[in-house]
Amino acid sequence: MSRPNQLFRRPVSLSGIGRRRVSLVVLALASTTIAAVFACGPFFPEQLLDDRKNTLANLPEFSFSREVTRLMPSTPSPGKRAADAADSSAASVLYARGARAYRDPQSEDRGLSSFDAIGPLPEAGTDSVRVKAAFMSGKAHEALAFVAGHDTDEELEDAARGFAATRQLVAQGWSDPDGLGPASWGEEARLALHAQGRVCGWTEMVRHDPCTEALTSVQIAKALTLYTHQAVAGASSGVDSLSFLLEWVSRHPARLEALAQDSLGRDLLSLYVLAYDDGSAPGHAAMKALARSASDIKTGPGGRNALLALAAYRMGQFDLAAQFAGDDPAPYAAWVRAKLAMRVNDLPGAARAYAQAIKGFPTNTASGDPAMTSRIRSESGILQLSRGEFVQAFIALYDAARSGGASADGASADGASDAAYLAERVLTVEELRAEIDRAIPASPKPPPPREGDLLPAITLGDTMRQILARRMVREGRLDESLAYFPEDDDPRFRSESEGGHAVDRPYRQWVRAYAKALAEAHSGWTRVSRARGWFEAARIARIHGMEIMGTEQGPDYAVYEGAYEGGAGRSLYSSNPQDPLEGSLTRQQRVDRALKGPFITPEERKRYQASEVVPFARYHYRWVAVDYAEKAADLLPPRSQAFAAVLCQAASWQTDRTPILYARYLKEGALVPFGRDFGNRCEIAPDFEAARHYMLRTKWRHLRDRIARYL
Repeated sequence: MSRPNQLFRRPVSLSGIGRRRVSLVVLALASTTIAAVFACGPFFPEQLLDDRKNTLANLPEFSFSREVTRLMPSTPSPGKRAADAADSSAASVLYARGARAYRDPQSEDRGLSSFDAIGPLPEAGTDSVRVKAAFMSGKAHEALAFVAGHDTDEELEDAARGFAATRQLVAQGWSDPDGLGPASWGEEARLALHAQGRVCGWTEMVRHDPCTEALTSVQIAKALTLYTHQAVAGASSGVDSLSFLLEWVSRHPARLEALAQDSLGRDLLSLYVLAYDDGSAPGHAAMKALARSASDIKTGPGGRNALLALAAYRMGQFDLAAQFAGDDPAPYAAWVRAKLAMRVNDLPGAARAYAQAIKGFPTNTASGDPAMTSRIRSESGILQLSRGEFVQAFIALYDAARSGGASADGASADGASDAAYLAERVLTVEELRAEIDRAIPASPKPPPPREGDLLPAITLGDTMRQILARRMVREGRLDESLAYFPEDDDPRFRSESEGGHAVDRPYRQWVRAYAKALAEAHSGWTRVSRARGWFEAARIARIHGMEIMGTEQGPDYAVYEGAYEGGAGRSLYSSNPQDPLEGSLTRQQRVDRALKGPFITPEERKRYQASEVVPFARYHYRWVAVDYAEKAADLLPPRSQAFAAVLCQAASWQTDRTPILYARYLKEGALVPFGRDFGNRCEIAPDFEAARHYMLRTKWRHLRDRIARYL
C-alpha cells in the first residue's frame, strides 16, 4: 500500500497533538513487551474509555498557561496605524542618543531626557521609535530608582507610568514589532518586588537572599496581578514568571495564607494545584492554605469558586470541594458536582450536573480551555454509554473530540479514538448511518491545488463517514456505501506514487469495480467467467482492502493506514504471562479481555462481539482475498495455467494459508514455469481464455469418447 503524500493528506503521526498526556501512554508501554511494537510509532491520543472508572473519578492535567490567560478579560487587538515611510531625523537622533546614554553607567539621566523628548514631536516620522521610547523611559526611571540622590518610590512610580504609556501607545495602534507592550507588564511586575534598595527577583529568591524576607504580601499580590496581565497579553514569559513566583510562595505558609485571602490569589493557587499537582510539597501546601482560609470565602453563584472546587477535588478534600462548588452554575463547579455524584453512585444526579457543565461552555465561564470542554463532554458520553444510551454516547464523544480540536484532523485529537470505537464496534450500521445522515455531512471538496498549496485537513466527520462506508462494504452493501466514501478526485485523499507524484485515491471507483467483480463471480454464465470475477474481486480486496473494507481500529488499524498495530480502540494485550497470547484467543475471550471493569453493560459487550470482523486477523482483507481466490480456483480446470497462477498469487498475499495453497497446487495442478517460485514470484496473470478453451476441449473430448463408446 502506498504511503500518503503529506502535502495533500494529514500526517499519520499524531505528534501534532503536542499534548503532555499522550506521551504518558508511550512511557507506560515501555515496561511491557509491547513496547517493541510502539518504539518507533507516533504519539497516540489519549483514550478515555480505556479506564472508565479512573476517567470519571479523577481530574485531568490542566494547562496552566491556557487557564491563566482566562482569569482576566483580554484586550482586543488594536488596529494598526499607517506607518510612515521613514522616521524623522529628529526622532532617530534622539532615540540613538538616549540608547547610548542608557548603556553608559556614568550617564546622569540614563538617556531619560532624550526618550521623553520624542513624545512631544509631531507624530509623523516617529512610528518605529515612539513605543520604544516610552518603554525605555520606564527602564531609565528604573535604573535611576536605586541611584543615590534619587527618590526610589518616585522613580518607580515614574517607571510604572512609562510602562503604562507603552501599553497605551500599542493600544492606539503604534508599531510594536518587539512585543514591548506585553513585556511592559513583566517589567512593572519585577519592579513591584523591590526591597532593601534593589529589585529582589528570581536570582535572589533562588539563593534565599535576605531581601526576600522583606517582601510584603501586597508586593507579591501586585506582582502576580501584573504577571497575569502579561500572560493574558500572550507573553509566555508571564506564564513562566507566574508559575515560578507561585511555587516560591507555596513554600512560605504565611505568604500562602495572605495570598489565599485574595480572589485572584485563590484562582492562581488553584490553578497551580491543578497544573502542577505531582504530590510535591508545594502543591499540598497551596491547597492547605486554601482550606484554612475556607471559612473566610463566601461560596455561591458569582463567587468565582469553581477553580477552588476543582483544586479541592484534586487534593482529595471532597467535603471542601462540595462546599466550594455549592450550587454555582459555572461549568467547572458543575463538573465537580458531577464527579461527586459519581462517587456516591448517583448517576442521574451526575447526568444532570454534566448537562449543566456542557451547557455553560463557553459563554458562562471565565475559562474555556478546549481540552477541558472536550473532557467534560467525553465524561458525559461515558456516563451515557454506561446507561446503554449508545447513540447519545456517540454524539457526546464525537462532539467532545470536535470541541477538543478534531474538527481539523480526523484522528489526532483526544476523544477521536473513543468516538471511532463507538462508530465501528458499538453502534449498528443503521444507527451510525442515521446519525451521519442527520448531523455529519461530508466536508466540502477543495479545488485542485496549485504547487505548494496546503489543503484543508480531513475532518473527524470525514473519518466517521469512511468508517460507515467500510462497514457497509464488509456487509456487502456496496451500492449504499458509495455516498459515504470521499469523491474520487478529492485532492485531500491523494497518495504518493513511487515516482513521488500525487495520485488520486478513487475509493468509489474501486468499490464499483469490486461490486462488478462480485456480480460476475455470482452470476457469470460460465465457470471460467465466474472464476474471473472471483479472482478480480480477490485482487481488488488485496490491493485496496485497507481503503475500502479495512477496520478503523483493530485488527487492521486503518486509522494509521495499517502502519501500527495498536494505539487505537480496545486493546487485547495482557501483561499477565499466565494469560493466553492474543493470537490464540477465542471470540468470547477477546470480548472479556477488551471490555473489563465497571461502566460496561452486557449490551455493549454483545454489540462488540457482533461487530467483530471475520476473520479477526491483522489485515483481514488479505484472508478475504485468499478466500475469493480459492473460490476462483474451485471453478478452474486444475491442469490449467490459470489454476496454478490464481493459487500462486494468493499464496503471495501473506496469510497463514500459503502452505495449504502450495499443497493443493502440488496435488492438483500441472507443472508450470513459475511453480518453482510458488508464492514468492507470482506476477504472471492467470490466462482465463486458455482455461476456457481448455474446458471446451476437455468437454469435446469427453463427448467424443462417449459417442465412440456407444456407437
